[in-house]
Amino acid sequence: MTDEPSYSVVLSQSDRFDFNALADILSSFLRVHRLDVITQLKHSWGLLYKTPEKDKAQFLQKKFRRAGIETFVLPGSKLKEVPRLKVLKKAIPEPEGLIYAKKREAKLLPWFSVILLCAGEVEETKRVKETLPRNGKAKKWLMRTGLSVTTGVAIAYERSKKKEITKQEVGFSHYLDLIAKDGFESVRIVGDSFDYSYLGSRMKQNALLNFRSFALDVGKLSTHVIKNQGMRAIEGGAVMKGLRYDSVNDFEQEKLWLMQLTADVGR
Repeated sequence: MTDEPSYSVVLSQSDRFDFNALADILSSFLRVHRLDVITQLKHSWGLLYKTPEKDKAQFLQKKFRRAGIETFVLPGSKLKEVPRLKVLKKAIPEPEGLIYAKKREAKLLPWFSVILLCAGEVEETKRVKETLPRNGKAKKWLMRTGLSVTTGVAIAYERSKKKEITKQEVGFSHYLDLIAKDGFESVRIVGDSFDYSYLGSRMKQNALLNFRSFALDVGKLSTHVIKNQGMRAIEGGAVMKGLRYDSVNDFEQEKLWLMQLTADVGR
């Protein structure tokens, strides 16, 4: 059984994501409320519209073009998926590429192989394990363990086993993803579990500041790549605005869109 054919209208430029301009055209075309369109755009990013009808996708493309917004129609069969990422605990950006270890061997991810650079402060719900303390309350029981010295009544201590519960907490993770072309390994840095010792005297006590320094070092050495909103925010000196993503899915969806801009497919 084959998948149904589909066609996506894709925004062509990563730095032309204007909610208002895009929403005006889409709400008119779809005949839905503008606020609903804006909500959808926040989750789908530059993958603006998907339809099984090629003619409909091309008609919408023309509407965008008349408004000065460049898009292209991408068949579903040519949609480029985001590759799996290897999480790195330690890496050093050098002029020739990112050096890291794999199975105790030094590996090099050359900058020319990197096609997409994405950074973000991602809000996510995490499962956190918590151990409850022992009860420790004394209760009197008729037991074989012996009598108390003063009352002659057997005493046992209610020592409940340590209880471990799992609860959900909302927190933020900092990710820097380097997506490489075919034949090279794509990697991820997780901000609070990365070794920043290569920074030397530039290293701060704050993990977020070190994460930003690492991202800037990588950005300076990979100037040719497409960069997401979060990475551009870091390079622009933004403290929070533009760097934060409401969910992992939002971060991944932007990445999926930008993957379609890394090669001339379907244009």
